[in-house]
Amino acid sequence: MDLNLVFDFKRGSRENFSSKNNETTTPQMIKAVKQLSLEIIKQVTDLEQACAQRKADAQAAAKRTVAEAEKAGQAMLAQRRAEAEAQVKTMMADAEAEAADRAKAVQEETERSCTELKRGAEQQLEAAAQVIVRRVVTGK
Repeated sequence: MDLNLVFDFKRGSRENFSSKNNETTTPQMIKAVKQLSLEIIKQVTDLEQACAQRKADAQAAAKRTVAEAEKAGQAMLAQRRAEAEAQVKTMMADAEAEAADRAKAVQEETERSCTELKRGAEQQLEAAAQVIVRRVVTGK
């Protein structure tokens, strides 16, 4: 195929349309135009296929990204749950230790109170015994 003929046709050159060349160039021009049309159609088809492939690749990449993000989110959630459980265990241990300290303090205070009451009762017992002896002896 004569590329100059195709280019001349595309540029609108009138040299190939002269009456003396019209009979020989018209079939060539038709053939060139058909060939050019087929090439353009092939290019358009190839571009459409390439675009479709890019779109499919982009959709697949988006799905992978979403799946990876979901997986990362699930891992982060599991990690946060584990951290929260560890924190709860620590807080419970601290609360139990504080409760044990308070219970010990209450028990010690109770023992002190009991000891003071016992001492006071012992002191009053002696005084009560003296009152009883005096009443028995004196009769009052």
